[in-house]
Amino acid sequence: MVLARKMVEMGLSLRSEQKLKVRQPLAELRMNHERFSHELLAVIADELNVKKVGFAEAVEENGWAAKEDGKCKVWLNTVVDDQLKKEGVAREIIRTINQMRKEQGLTIGDKVVVKYSASDDWLVSVFVDFQDQISGSVLANSIEKTDLEQTLEIDGQKCGLLVEKIG
Repeated sequence: MVLARKMVEMGLSLRSEQKLKVRQPLAELRMNHERFSHELLAVIADELNVKKVGFAEAVEENGWAAKEDGKCKVWLNTVVDDQLKKEGVAREIIRTINQMRKEQGLTIGDKVVVKYSASDDWLVSVFVDFQDQISGSVLANSIEKTDLEQTLEIDGQKCGLLVEKIG
């Protein structure tokens, strides 16, 4: 467990150095230790928000950042493809909506309708592609595209969000 914690700390340090928020999913972490159970590998993947944890003695491919501390080495794939980027933006949308719920004093039992507007097609595609994940995470009965004043910024794009309590 101590070694797993060290690997996580090194991975988090790499994320920080590369300016990659933990909310942004990444494809893979590789490390030079194979002594972990499947359960512990799942914890490492979850803590670092990576899709896969693998093992290697060395990684010499482009798009990888490395960190070494004594006998421990980790490599983090820092390439963010479009699907990973969309997933990260969906998490940012979820965080923003949950913050809005909190500011409105809504409880976990309160169902809502989320309305959004965005002029950027890519951002609209995030709302569409991740509609089920977003609505499930924020307890929304529906997510609707509408015409709102675009006062928020998500991933550098202007958008509008409205959270309305049902009932």
